[in-house]
Amino acid sequence: MRSVHRTDKTLEEVKADIVARIGTRHPFLDADPSIVHEVLERLTSLERDQWAEEWSRVAERFRLEGEAAAADGEISRAKEAYFRAYKLFTLARYPAPVTRKKQEAYRRAVDCYLGAAKFFDPPLERVVIPFEGKSIIGYLRLPSGAGPHPLVMHWGGIDMWKEDTGQGTEAFLRRGIGSFTMDIPGTGECPLLASPTAESVFSAALDHILTRPEVDPARITVQGGSFGAYWAAKLGIVERARLRAAVFWGGPVHYGFQPKWLRKALKTKSYLFDFREARFSLFGVKSLNAYLATSQQMSLKTLGLVDLPSVPMLLINGKRDELQPFEDVYVLLDGGNPKTARLYPEGGHMGRSLAGPSPDIQGLIADWIAANLAIPRRSEFG
Repeated sequence: MRSVHRTDKTLEEVKADIVARIGTRHPFLDADPSIVHEVLERLTSLERDQWAEEWSRVAERFRLEGEAAAADGEISRAKEAYFRAYKLFTLARYPAPVTRKKQEAYRRAVDCYLGAAKFFDPPLERVVIPFEGKSIIGYLRLPSGAGPHPLVMHWGGIDMWKEDTGQGTEAFLRRGIGSFTMDIPGTGECPLLASPTAESVFSAALDHILTRPEVDPARITVQGGSFGAYWAAKLGIVERARLRAAVFWGGPVHYGFQPKWLRKALKTKSYLFDFREARFSLFGVKSLNAYLATSQQMSLKTLGLVDLPSVPMLLINGKRDELQPFEDVYVLLDGGNPKTARLYPEGGHMGRSLAGPSPDIQGLIADWIAANLAIPRRSEFG
């Protein structure tokens, strides 16, 4: 049985938004325009299984190409084909695998990503950390050399998962900093749903990282984007003894968990589609009332954390963000230790441009982190 779909956008509105995002906005930043248009021509509804089927159809072509190229020892072609397949399967499961076909697409996305990752330089290590009878899965990449290396633990939000954080990974590696990325609670392969105590998965990952001789235990930082920024800010407070710095990039703190904001945000047209379902899946809830009640418990202000000491923090967002309230930056600024902030007056979610290319915010963040890790700066911050 096909899934019933609720959306505040029509199919034509979604198609127009997709075309506008090609080459400029997630999740179509590096999409091939010809393939996108090929899929859009066949897409006749926003029904979730049809969406998954159409993107998976083109993804499978590249998966088979990668498989054949790998068997023939054509490393470069295999890597490129597998990576393109992963990107397309990721679109198929977007924004969250709430149906069987989307779940299948997600599993294939991970498999194709790992197929491409066999050829990464520096190499990628898939790290499996036992956790409460389950496992935390993370990806570790370190710069060349013996180390010990400084490291950034980083993650995205409700629809950008550990396979999708390559931009940050490459920015850190270029600056001589290692990368460890994982899924936030309620997404990907994370063993926990989001809750007021779910930072335990990050603390467990940190426990493991501190056992690695290749990592400098005195120079570990965290970066979170979108909803993931919440977890970075929280860890910057509760794990301040074990971290060097934290980056809060466009997430919620207090206002972003209140019913007034959440009701408004769920109706935004700045998200591609299915924002409600993606947010509900974080907490494993099915109704609006359950979502509102559970969200309120997450507030760092309600939890009594915002006035506590923290590691140095960089706070970033855009003043025209419709997914997360930029006022939550001020909640963090008003409490605890002094912090550094950058608000883009015309920026949308996470400070990104609402039209055209965005500033290199990830590069700016990487420079700030490098400075806090006492690594010589390679470009100017500010």
